[in-house]
Amino acid sequence: EAERRDAAPFLLRHDNVADLEFNVGKHSGGFVCRVHHSAKYSDSLCDRVVECFDEVLRGIMTCVELKDIGFTSAIDLGFMDRANETEQPLRFTDVMDAFECRLREAVCALEPDVIFCHHLYLLTSWVRELFPNLAVAALSHSSDLRQMRQHALEHDRIVTGIQGLDLVFGLHEGMRDTIADIYGMPRERVHVLGTGYDAGVFCHEGACALPMGEGRPPRILYAGKIAYAKGVASLMRSLAFLPSELASVEIYLAGGAGDAQEYAAIEALATASGHKVVFLGKVSPSELASYYRACDVFVLPSFYEGLPLVVVEAMACGCKVVVSDLPGVRPWLSENLPGAPVRYVGLPRMKEVDVPFAADLPAFERRLADELAASLAESARGCDPCNLSWDGLARRLLDEFRTVLGRL
Repeated sequence: EAERRDAAPFLLRHDNVADLEFNVGKHSGGFVCRVHHSAKYSDSLCDRVVECFDEVLRGIMTCVELKDIGFTSAIDLGFMDRANETEQPLRFTDVMDAFECRLREAVCALEPDVIFCHHLYLLTSWVRELFPNLAVAALSHSSDLRQMRQHALEHDRIVTGIQGLDLVFGLHEGMRDTIADIYGMPRERVHVLGTGYDAGVFCHEGACALPMGEGRPPRILYAGKIAYAKGVASLMRSLAFLPSELASVEIYLAGGAGDAQEYAAIEALATASGHKVVFLGKVSPSELASYYRACDVFVLPSFYEGLPLVVVEAMACGCKVVVSDLPGVRPWLSENLPGAPVRYVGLPRMKEVDVPFAADLPAFERRLADELAASLAESARGCDPCNLSWDGLARRLLDEFRTVLGRL
């Protein structure tokens, strides 16, 4: 589905100077592409941009190699020729050429001992190919594992490249077996790195976003995408199961929409809940920290996560936590933050990686309400996660690098 409008007022309102802006978002089980353009570009060109996006996306889901994704037509070549006649000619005709140029410039300028990549996916495997004589390490954030399971695009090339890495990291112990299985490597080759938070922003000291003091209502905070997969709809329905003494509880939701229809449905559930539910939209890290400090409990009812950093950030600011019992999260927190004020909610059965069986949701939502009520009733407990700060993570990473470089 495509939507066009003249860019001039949009550009002024957003302090943007682009003549062509292309935005993609989830919508009704698919994607909506919004193209905003000035008079410099025609409607027909923008239509073709949307058509190309659709063809490339279909190719990603069905093709085995990048070269199999065919989308360049005679019309497209004409567009490219005209673009090259402007004062800003295209420097590259292939996106991989552009990446290679930048990578080689960076390696030449920095002369690194180690190249550290994020995601066990195509570009990381390609870095391994480009620099066979340099140490290359990479960290999985878990979304890459989901991609590898969902389609076969460049599967063999990615696996070969990842197998050739000098260091492979997962976020927590539960990811080691998954990484080993997907990429065909011994489990012992996968190291657990954990995560890190900004201790300068997320701490007890600082402003509170809401009034504090005696007599204020209890407060629950959620931070993340406002989406079904994050359990936000279940959170709204769970409010009906809270005990009557928590009728005054306030719920604050920080984050943007992933899908317009899902967001609207969650708004409707919030209205029907009878509780005060505030949609904060996207907030800056410092604003989020001020909401953590002002709330009693942070909740993350998500159906799929890697290692949720927001849980650590919330505790660093003094929040108690209620979180789905996600694979790997409980043992990682138990090891790194023993005695932390965290309550876990058993997940429903999953029919897809982040889609639960609908029949299991009512029981999940009752468990969620029970844990929220129990957490709100508990006294605050001190928790110092400073060993999980960015400084702590950097020390762990450097120790791993030194070990690997000593072997090479």
